[in-house]
Amino acid sequence: MGKLFEKIIDALFPKEMSVLELEKMSPIQMANAFRKVDSQNEIHSLFSYKDRKIKILVSEIKHHQNKILIEKTSELMIEKILEIFEDDLQFGDHKIYLVPIPSSNSRLNERGYNPSELIVRKICESRTDLFSYAPILKKIRETKRQTNLQRSERLTNLVGAFNATEKNNFGSCILIDDVSTTGATISEAIRALQEKNIFTKGAVVIAK
Repeated sequence: MGKLFEKIIDALFPKEMSVLELEKMSPIQMANAFRKVDSQNEIHSLFSYKDRKIKILVSEIKHHQNKILIEKTSELMIEKILEIFEDDLQFGDHKIYLVPIPSSNSRLNERGYNPSELIVRKICESRTDLFSYAPILKKIRETKRQTNLQRSERLTNLVGAFNATEKNNFGSCILIDDVSTTGATISEAIRALQEKNIFTKGAVVIAK
């Protein structure tokens, strides 16, 4: 029934050619085709957000819950995590805990889902031997949308916005988000986790 419904929706609302092109690409093709940016302040990204097609990819995941692109992006994130945190996986914890950056209640009500959570769930489903889903961050106050703010405002907009719901026994985790621009969201999330003595190895995002 689910696949039939998706086919009906696609027939009624045809996807743009750029979206179809992205869906046809393999993860390897995507990795080779689009610009990348260097890691900064422990934030590691798959692609540059300046690339028009990457903006389309992010939009499809954020606003349309595109399952095909979520799956491809999740595969690329697994490769990125294994590349960056190889030593930790070999000699450290048996599993790495993935923490999605939470959405506000208003955005959850608007969309019905958290894009970062969809990616984390897919990653953990794909590699249960390596990763565990850890939804331990909550957004405890509403904030203005970062995209509507100047850089200086973005840096202060999220102060005190997150809270770690519990102190866990596991040692360390990795934050997962869709886009990072100033790094303010990631920094504030790390601060909230540190308050509960939860160590963060860094963050992996789709684009920066």
